[in-house]
Amino acid sequence: FGTVGIDIIAGPSEILVVADKENDPDWIAIDLLSQAEHDALARSVLITDDAGFAAAV
Repeated sequence: FGTVGIDIIAGPSEILVVADKENDPDWIAIDLLSQAEHDALARSVLITDDAGFAAAV
């Protein structure tokens, strides 16, 4: 099938989600966790204006 390569060695991944209470907190949590699982140095950040929504995530 030929030679397979990569562009660079991947480092820690990160995700930044900006969301308000109109979003589904379960979906946001899943998106954040999907990056956090890759590496102990990975960063998952949520920016929101609603403390209740942040707690639900």
